[in-house]
Amino acid sequence: MRPTSVIWLGVILLTGAAVFSVKTAVAGLEEELLAVRKEIARDHEAIHVLKAEWSYLNQPTRLADLAKRHLPALQPIATVQYAELGRLELLLWKGGEAPPGATPSPSPPPRAGAAALASLGSAPQAAAAPQKGAR
Repeated sequence: MRPTSVIWLGVILLTGAAVFSVKTAVAGLEEELLAVRKEIARDHEAIHVLKAEWSYLNQPTRLADLAKRHLPALQPIATVQYAELGRLELLLWKGGEAPPGATPSPSPPPRAGAAALASLGSAPQAAAAPQKGAR
């Protein structure tokens, strides 16, 4: 056999081995791709189920029913419960006296609800007290 024939035979064998190695690598990558695509499909289905469940759980009528059943004392906020930020310090102290070192802001002009605001002086302590059966 001639030396050039041996060289060409070696090149052909090396090329065949390289092609076989690339083929097996591609087959492994295709299997991995298929597994990832299946996982993505499962995740999409799970997301779809979770969105449907979230939609059901957040239905306003269902939430209102649960609130009525489990929070019977929960009431909407009355307008007399609102106060200006400057009067908040005064409302937290009994008798309307400013806390030591506090400088009360100038009082706004009296409104119809000013008497109701003054009566809320002890409301924050009552709201902070735990209710029976509360967790």
